[in-house]
Amino acid sequence: MAKVKEKEVAVRNSETALTTGEDFSVTGSMDQIDPRLPQIGIIHQGQLFEMPDGEKLPEFTGVILDLNRANAYWKESFSDSGGGTPPDCSSIDGIHADLNTEECPSPTGKCGHGTQPECPMNRFGSAGRGKACKNLKRMHVILAGHKMPLRLTLPPTSIKALDIYVSLLASKGYPYQRAETKFGLKQSQNKEGIKYSEITLHELRIIEDPSDELNTLKQMYRDWKPVMRGQPVQADEYY
Repeated sequence: MAKVKEKEVAVRNSETALTTGEDFSVTGSMDQIDPRLPQIGIIHQGQLFEMPDGEKLPEFTGVILDLNRANAYWKESFSDSGGGTPPDCSSIDGIHADLNTEECPSPTGKCGHGTQPECPMNRFGSAGRGKACKNLKRMHVILAGHKMPLRLTLPPTSIKALDIYVSLLASKGYPYQRAETKFGLKQSQNKEGIKYSEITLHELRIIEDPSDELNTLKQMYRDWKPVMRGQPVQADEYY
């Protein structure tokens, strides 16, 4: 009887291993953790990207796997708080306030778009000439040799450049997921004379369809979409 029980335990342990990452697959290894996509930062003063490992680069190459809007609102300014605090209100779809938001300034819980959005903090003029709520664009990028997308969150000042780039690709008949893209930064300046880094994007090549490379990207998109679209905005996503 003891040998039978030992065999049953061994079978159960084997079955458990297959569901907890011990099959050594990437998705299996993430089973017992709350995944956080590595963040690419922007160093505005030097027109540099700060990669997740701390390396600082003037440019890099990758494929945009996914894009989505996001909003973030901090009641206290960065100059007063010193940064590093999660937003007081956020939206991972740019439409509705997240469920975990405790202090949503919108009377309806919606962000809204246009000249008179439902949230007063999402209106121009709520912070000088701009908005108190920061309209962001999350860009998820696959780099060569990586099995997980990296997140590059664009500030409002870079969204127009991204929109133009994606629209140009669409005018050629290509979705942005089929373009190998070179990401760079250039120095810009607002009307108050404040300098900042604005993203630049250049198409390097179009990935063939059908191809093994494109099929791999499609599978990555399916595997990681819940994570790319489901995580709340963090403090390190806005600079």
